[in-house]
Amino acid sequence: DASALEQAAQDFIQRFGAPDIVIANAGVSAGTLTEDKTDLATFKGVIDINLIGMVHTFQPFIKTMKQAGKGSLVGIASVAGIRGLPGAGAYSASKAAAIAYLESLRVELAPSGLHVTTIAPGYIRTPMTDINTYPMPFLMAPELAAKKFARAIEKKKRFIVIPWQMGWLARLMRLLPAGVWDFLMKNAPHKAHANCNDVKSVFKNYSTTKQQHQSCPHKQHNVQVGRIVAEPCEQGQQGWDGSTMNNNRRQPPQGVGRYFVQMLSEKTV
Repeated sequence: DASALEQAAQDFIQRFGAPDIVIANAGVSAGTLTEDKTDLATFKGVIDINLIGMVHTFQPFIKTMKQAGKGSLVGIASVAGIRGLPGAGAYSASKAAAIAYLESLRVELAPSGLHVTTIAPGYIRTPMTDINTYPMPFLMAPELAAKKFARAIEKKKRFIVIPWQMGWLARLMRLLPAGVWDFLMKNAPHKAHANCNDVKSVFKNYSTTKQQHQSCPHKQHNVQVGRIVAEPCEQGQQGWDGSTMNNNRRQPPQGVGRYFVQMLSEKTV
């Protein structure tokens, strides 16, 4: 939501001035098949959130940060953006685009004294990955991932793959000829097929999502959420972001974003 992000940015700037760090961490992941016409809306939704959402996050802050002559913009991409993954065309494309966009932005803003960091993580243990049924090498706890992210931001890394083991794997992925990559991926597990409805409309509330899941004609599907977009509606119910309702109050998710906030709070106290 560009207007809501701009409002939040203006409110922050009026209170505190130019921010030191802006992190674009929102993202969704959905299994997609190009042959399926119903997936066209899913493609648009995933790319809109993962790429255009990043632009909307940064845009309202850049002018003020350029005037201050300092600050860091941090974009969370993914190893899935290094090479295309079968059954995840929308997600891989969105993350590849994010990596290229952040590189363009880094070069563009360097003369103004602003720094841009691209973080491409591997698998992190969150509600997003809990539903995956295939092996996830080098799976990280969210607390550890957040610490590694914070360290990379503090060191003003330009581009980093986390964890380091996945970084070496990403280097190998880049070097593999197309024919070798095709051979390795032909039997790779596919991400479960996305919901039949537009991705963004699925996130309105958990109850609607649950009904859609039960009525979807596909045997398997999922839409994985990396931000707070589907709030739980009832006591004890869990949202897709890992949040729960307790005493009619929404409890925060146990994801990387929460640990980001916690660490940044500790640094400012």
